[in-house]
Amino acid sequence: MKLVLPGLAAAALAAFSTSVDAGVFYQSIPDLTVAPNIPEGGCSTCSGSGNQWLGEEFSLSSNETVRSIQFTAATATFPTSVTLGFYDVGGSMTVGSQVGTNFTLSTSSYETITPGTQPTNVVTAVLGGSGQSLTAGTYLLFITSSNLALPEYLGSGKGIFVDDGVLDLAPGQTYQLIGNSYDIGVALSNSVPEASTWAMMTTGFAGLGFAALRRTRRSRAAIA
Repeated sequence: MKLVLPGLAAAALAAFSTSVDAGVFYQSIPDLTVAPNIPEGGCSTCSGSGNQWLGEEFSLSSNETVRSIQFTAATATFPTSVTLGFYDVGGSMTVGSQVGTNFTLSTSSYETITPGTQPTNVVTAVLGGSGQSLTAGTYLLFITSSNLALPEYLGSGKGIFVDDGVLDLAPGQTYQLIGNSYDIGVALSNSVPEASTWAMMTTGFAGLGFAALRRTRRSRAAIA
């Protein structure tokens, strides 16, 4: 019993880690929580900042389906909803046609929020339906909210923004790089945590608690 229960918990943790990390096919920086960053970051249509759209340019060497996205947020009050959109790359650093439709990531879409010392609040959000299928190529990913600030991390310089005063993001708009070598800190995955994984984790931790309780009772009985 002593060997089985810890083993079960370890298996649960391993399964959880695999379900979250194994499907990551694009990540802008090695570690979203510790990479050097500019704390204030960039605003995504923040109040008083004009019409802006913050995002990331990324490339795929094979066909992929985005089912979840992880990103960092630097807002004091986390937004109740975030809009996510994928676009092709146009000519001369312009936004191309939109791929699919926008995804609205409401609070019910957020699988995990790991708060830390701002701006290292890491969010894992699940895309609705079957996600977004993408063929091999280069895309623009835009993350937008009325009060969302995204930290800027030292990276490969793929962070982008659009700021031209229009009300809606549309093809043909010119995008600019965020500095010379900054990313916004984003990871795209083709997998999400499954219900069975959460159940396995719960069983494993419950088993550890039960084992600890038995040891406590035995100790008390020995003293008595």
